Amino acid sequence: MLVNFLQDDASAKGLAWRAEVRMPPFWELEELITQGHDTRTALEIIAMRRCEAERQHRQLACDIAPLSRIPA
Repeated sequence: MLVNFLQDDASAKGLAWRAEVRMPPFWELEELITQGHDTRTALEIIAMRRCEAERQHRQLACDIAPLSRIPA
C-alpha cells in the first residue's frame, strides 16, 4: 500500500514537473481522490480539464478578435 502511494506521488510530481499540471487547487485534487481516483489519475483529469478550458478560451478569443479588426 505504501509503495503504491509513493509511486502515485512520484508520478504526480513527474506530471507537475513536466508542466502538464500546474499546481492544482488542493480541493479539486482531494475531491477526485475521494471519488476513488488515485493521485496520478486525479492529476491527469485536472490537466485535461485545464487543457479543455484553455482551448475554449482560445477559441473564444479567436472568434472575438476578427470583430475588433473590422475597419470603422
